[in-house]
Amino acid sequence: MRVFVAIDLPKDAKEKLKNVKMGHAKFHRYPAENLHLTLKFIGEVSDELLEQIKEQLDTINFSSFSLSFKALGHFHPHRRGTPIWMGVENNEELMKLQAKIEEVLQDLELKKDKMKFTPHLTLGRMERGTSEDEVEEFIQTLHIPEFSIETKEFILFHSHSTKNGVEYLPLETF
Repeated sequence: MRVFVAIDLPKDAKEKLKNVKMGHAKFHRYPAENLHLTLKFIGEVSDELLEQIKEQLDTINFSSFSLSFKALGHFHPHRRGTPIWMGVENNEELMKLQAKIEEVLQDLELKKDKMKFTPHLTLGRMERGTSEDEVEEFIQTLHIPEFSIETKEFILFHSHSTKNGVEYLPLETF
């Protein structure tokens, strides 16, 4: 089972993003219902390891905090294209939560993340081979209103492929 830990967006935030025009022939937008802020990608796990992950995540205590989504950007292109994202305003509570998740899972011998945690909301991807200039020009055309959410929980999700694309199914809320 393929799993990850994330903060889900409330329905009203997903609706706002769903209604924003983001048209470009080379841009593949993610469905609004799939939008989330990944805290830890874990990958494929056995049923036994899944239970251990749940037990460890259940030990985390944190207070609710507000997250503000702001500027747009993109990551470097890779095999599936160039991810376009909306960033999160610098937030100490978010960084502490993410660090706690890493800490409680470190003894489970999970694959280590190679990249530094960069909080973001991936909106979609530009096709592979799209020039950086074209990506930048597209981002300049986007007018996505800034918004904030109150974070009271995080979720362990199952990433499940279907004939209609990927579905993210919540397994447990913490």
